Amino acid sequence: MRRFAILLVLVVALAALAGCGQKAAEQAQQAAEQAAEQAQEMAGEAAGALAEAVEVAAEGTEFDPPVPVEAIPAGAWYCEMDGKCHYARMTEGDGKCAVCGMDLKQKTAPMGEGEGEAAHEHGEEAAES
Repeated sequence: MRRFAILLVLVVALAALAGCGQKAAEQAQQAAEQAAEQAQEMAGEAAGALAEAVEVAAEGTEFDPPVPVEAIPAGAWYCEMDGKCHYARMTEGDGKCAVCGMDLKQKTAPMGEGEGEAAHEHGEEAAES
């Protein structure tokens, strides 16, 4: 009978330890999931911040790390590689990138913004005259 009692105490103790181990594993898994969610949110915020407009100096600005082309202001001359811009300037200059030597492209305003609307309105006024 005494052996049975000792065996019963050992089984209960092992079950309690196993239960604590499972709870700790569940808590660790939940913490890892929360950390992954926070990392994704921070990455999204960082990407959104990069897409915000950047300032470009007339004589040129080098971006390291490169920024999305969408962040470059309209009218700027920029060098694009893989959808990112690593150099831009507000004047055409020699038309070459100061970093890699590629030809610069001029960014135009998307239709419906700035020049596009002005040109559209001007066209309507000319038609009415």
